[in-house]
Amino acid sequence: MKKILTTLFFALILIKPHFVYAQIPDIKIGYETTYYLQEKSEETPTSIKIVLKNMKSDIYPSTFGISIPKHFTISQISALSNGKQTDVNTEDNESFYKITVKIQDPQIGKGKENIIVLNLRQKNIIKWLGRTWEAIFPTVSDNKESLLYYNIKVVLPDTNQNRKITVAKPTPDYIEKNTVYWNNVKAKVVYAVFGEKQVYKSNIKYQIKNDRINTVYTYITLPPDTSYQKLIINKLEPKPAEIKIDEDGNYLAKYFMQPKQMLDIDLNAYIETYPLGRKDMINLERKRFNKQKNYLLSNQGYWQIADISGVDINPELEYDQKAKLIYDFVVNFLSYDFNRLNDKDNYGRMGAVKAVSNPNKAVCTEYTDLFISLARRNGIYSREIQGYGYTDDQRFRPLSLVIDVLHTWPEYYDVNRQRWVAVDPTWEDTSGIDYFSFLDHNHIALAIHGKSDKTPYPAGAFRVNTSKVIDINPTTSEPKLIYKLTAEIKLTNQNSITATTEPTQAELLITNQGNYSVINKSLEINSTNLEIDTDKITIDYIAPFQTITYPLTIKTESSADKFGTIIVKDDDNILLDKQIEIKPIWKTYFDIISKYWILVIGFIFLLLSPLLLIKR
Repeated sequence: MKKILTTLFFALILIKPHFVYAQIPDIKIGYETTYYLQEKSEETPTSIKIVLKNMKSDIYPSTFGISIPKHFTISQISALSNGKQTDVNTEDNESFYKITVKIQDPQIGKGKENIIVLNLRQKNIIKWLGRTWEAIFPTVSDNKESLLYYNIKVVLPDTNQNRKITVAKPTPDYIEKNTVYWNNVKAKVVYAVFGEKQVYKSNIKYQIKNDRINTVYTYITLPPDTSYQKLIINKLEPKPAEIKIDEDGNYLAKYFMQPKQMLDIDLNAYIETYPLGRKDMINLERKRFNKQKNYLLSNQGYWQIADISGVDINPELEYDQKAKLIYDFVVNFLSYDFNRLNDKDNYGRMGAVKAVSNPNKAVCTEYTDLFISLARRNGIYSREIQGYGYTDDQRFRPLSLVIDVLHTWPEYYDVNRQRWVAVDPTWEDTSGIDYFSFLDHNHIALAIHGKSDKTPYPAGAFRVNTSKVIDINPTTSEPKLIYKLTAEIKLTNQNSITATTEPTQAELLITNQGNYSVINKSLEINSTNLEIDTDKITIDYIAPFQTITYPLTIKTESSADKFGTIIVKDDDNILLDKQIEIKPIWKTYFDIISKYWILVIGFIFLLLSPLLLIKR
């Protein structure tokens, strides 16, 4: 009777993922790996059930080997073979642990099965990051001829009852109580996140300097609110003169600077990230897109769409299918060059055209620039996000640490779903995780580039020395939201209303003195003894420290009342209760004459002076 030794290398290489295995067509292999996630534990108990099915009557296995990447540190290894304890031999090299199991009482004959149950504990399967759990489960090759199936079960602890799975790549086949099932997995990696949002505590320093001999003003870029994140400001010192929001949705804080002044600005804030998106931002982003789309297909310095080719797109495909084709092309065409991260002299951004000529020299900027160029060339609205990617393993998800911008990824606007879709071809290439279907909790936007490929500059670019200026880490804290809108009325060139049929022009100034952006808020305007052209205004969006001005028309025809009142309310909050003087028209003219009485007397004298000369 012929025996064979089957050795399957169950291995995930983290850079350009690929799998190494032995082709054993005479034996089919099925896997069912069960992970028992533990609350706040570095190690995950893991059980791997391996079914070896004989495909011929004269061939059967005597030993079986499996290799696991050293990234997933293993311990406490034991095994059962056909229900009996069996010997386990473990070797390790630079990249893998190789586990060899002796098969007890091997089953002989076509169709017979030998079953191995391998029990061990692994590290780095799950990360406890702030308010979320992030899990990465390796798989075997999807093109292996001898593979019967590869199933994964994830058993959650009882304490996880209120923590839902929000991101799963691929989507689980089903969830039953506290167990999540993936059957016949074909993906390179299974990735899952538990928790609806992540909260990051950020400390960002901006260093700006005025080298001129005159007073100037400048803007810094604060982390914006987007479809995927929310900013809650604890402290911004010194406070800006004003906040404005540009066409792409960036927060620009304005500062006046004296001659030769150097200014340190400290931002302490919470940043919440939502991988499935924020529902409260949908309508606002759609309104913005209607104005943005005029430039989201334009040619830019790093996005030379006329000079880019490489992927043919069928115009009859659905919009998201076109985006996926471009995304897959970029992932497969470019190769990440880890050496460039530490080479400051050769790090400079290439742009899309140069990236095509140097596909093996890419970092995140090249993946992003090439995606945007190809997308815009094919009529897909797209833009760049410059930001921060939280990672604890540079092999999985590398960052550009030698420059101020720590990570870059693209977004495209899906015209069918009418929403921005964030993707990351860089991290898919380096980790094997699907970053097209969903992003994750670890992408934090610092600046949005749609109209320009370079500006505004993100946090991290504002520095005058080499000290660390960005510190962002996940936290379990819950940010305290402070809601505070204030209102002010300004009358045009006067402090009172004249009783006349002619209206008075006024401005209603709404300022957000809270610590987060207010979206789609209606304000009610009431008045006594005054007529106002509107009784309601709606604030689409107002950022912290921002002031928005709304024009008003006010009038009253009766001078019987000496005062009128304007009240601005938000739900049960009174933002403004202002009393305004009402003057009869004769008093208004009298006040004008009184104010300028010298000029009036002079004017009268000039009129009468010819008569006085004639009388003489």
